[in-house]
Amino acid sequence: MSFSTAGTKIAVANGGGRPGGDLPGTYRDMTSLAGYVWKEVPYDDWVELNQGDRVRVRRPGGQVHSARVDDVAEDASYFWVWLDQARGRVLISKGDGSTVWR
Repeated sequence: MSFSTAGTKIAVANGGGRPGGDLPGTYRDMTSLAGYVWKEVPYDDWVELNQGDRVRVRRPGGQVHSARVDDVAEDASYFWVWLDQARGRVLISKGDGSTVWR
């Protein structure tokens, strides 16, 4: 199943969402209109994130936002991003339920 949100086509690995628009956090990839494929970055791979990397993030129950990595903890248990469109700086941490793509 796929759907569009804010100009992004999202492929959902398990075939669909729940009633009311609540989507499970099982996205595996996203393809932008420009054709770039965003791959999910599991927690164990956060050590590979660097300041300045372009990412997409989804907080639990929230929308997918484009962002730029600002700072990554030495142990990569958390990192900060600046959301595009002046939406602020957000902390992403292990166990907070966020999904990250790069």
